[in-house]
This record gives sequence, structure tokens and C-alpha cells, in this order.
Amino acid sequence: MLEEGMNSKQTTKMSWKEWIIIDAESKEKAVFDIVILILVGYSCVTTVFYVAFNPEQNNESFTYYFDRVAEYLFLLDLLLNFITNFPHPETYEIITDFKDIAKNYIWPGSFFIDFISVFPFEIFFNEAGKVAKMLRLFRLPRLVKLFDISKFNR
Repeated sequence: MLEEGMNSKQTTKMSWKEWIIIDAESKEKAVFDIVILILVGYSCVTTVFYVAFNPEQNNESFTYYFDRVAEYLFLLDLLLNFITNFPHPETYEIITDFKDIAKNYIWPGSFFIDFISVFPFEIFFNEAGKVAKMLRLFRLPRLVKLFDISKFNR
């Protein structure tokens, strides 16, 4: 049924681009951002703990699986940022063009911090080596996300 004030062109199919773009103001995105912020805090604490004390890691433990899930959620956050709209800084028009969203995320945004934070250094370096141990500290730039509360001031 057509809503009042809508014509049949507006009720036809949305394009695939409109369907994929995530509204930055949606409740689901806000909940996901809160989960990511909680995981950032967890990740920063555990990263410092792992580097400082180098505990034995059991691949069957709960923390091992929880850390993996957290890493995948950080990767998902990085990918979702490429399809999340944003308001233009001067006109406040909602930008939904993929190219503009990517430019906004990569250049003035936090793409490089997110990328360094999710890059799997363990794969490329010996896990037992001191270099790999210190490379875990590259996860700490995620801490910057804790201070980016501008998302919640809308």
C-alpha cells in the first residue's frame, strides 16, 4: 500500500547502492559503535597485558576465541566505514556516494589507524620473537576511537 504523499516511483525498488549504504544515524550503527568502543577498551588492556607478561596462550581458551572475535569485529568495522554515509562538513548534506565516503574515511578519517590495528602482524613475523611481541603494540592506536565521541553528539 502506498503511504500518503508517496508516488509509485518512490515505492519502487531501491537501487543496490541505496540498499548497501548504512545510515550513520541508525540505532543499529550506534549499538555497533558502542560494542566496538567496549572492545577497544578491552583490546587496549589485553594488548598491554600480553606484551608485558607474555602469558602462555592456549588455543582452546575462552580468551583466545574472544580475542579472535574482537579482531574480526574490528575488521568488520573497518569495512563498514566504507559504506556508512556522513554529513558534509559545510553543507550538512548526507553524502552517500561510495567514492566520497571512501575519500572521507581514508584521508582525514581514521582508516590508517584502523588498518594498522587490524593488520595480522603475527602471520608475517614469528610469534615467539621479540619483534612480534612489540608489534602487538600497533593495536593500541585503537585507543583513539575512545576519544572520538563526536559520533554520539548528534
